[in-house]
Amino acid sequence: MLDQVKLLKKLDFERVSGTEGERKARQILCKELDRLGVAWQPQAFRLRTSTTGQASLRIGKDHFIVQPFGLCGDQKLSGPLHFVESLDVLHYSPGKCDGGIVAFFDSTLPLREVKRQNKLLALVRIGNPDRPATSLNQPQKEFPGVTSIPMVSIAYEDAERLKRLSGKPAELTVTQEVFEAEAVNIVATIPGTAPDRSL
Repeated sequence: MLDQVKLLKKLDFERVSGTEGERKARQILCKELDRLGVAWQPQAFRLRTSTTGQASLRIGKDHFIVQPFGLCGDQKLSGPLHFVESLDVLHYSPGKCDGGIVAFFDSTLPLREVKRQNKLLALVRIGNPDRPATSLNQPQKEFPGVTSIPMVSIAYEDAERLKRLSGKPAELTVTQEVFEAEAVNIVATIPGTAPDRSL
């Protein structure tokens, strides 16, 4: 019998593909599949990934600790800070914040479209209330023909102070290693025991 809550508690750590965290999670899952008598096989693939890294955003005397998303690499960028409620603004008014660092709450559009239509230095996503700044559940993806730009997450509690600084010169510093690695999917097979009557 699978105790899903117990298993999720065991997996409550960073599990970025191609890192030691992923290997540790894979060992836990495979051990559980073996215990249940479920056949499995590894499926390896190569990818570009990164360490968690560290980042900071400085605007005059104000300093914010921010969390970099994946695939940022080492960066030191300077440009005006632009605060928008939603990145949709940049879809309907492309070029409005070109050359700037844009802080935003949300977007109903894919980020790749915003990146394709605008020439931004970086994006700062404002996190959810009462939670620390994190980027672990939303790694960046690279798309052919779309310029990759640094993206960080900032705590919701800092957003009000950040909003008042819109239009001022900002400096974003990111320290993060980007590298090629091997990641592994686990493919498990559970044979059926009876015909599917729902078809």
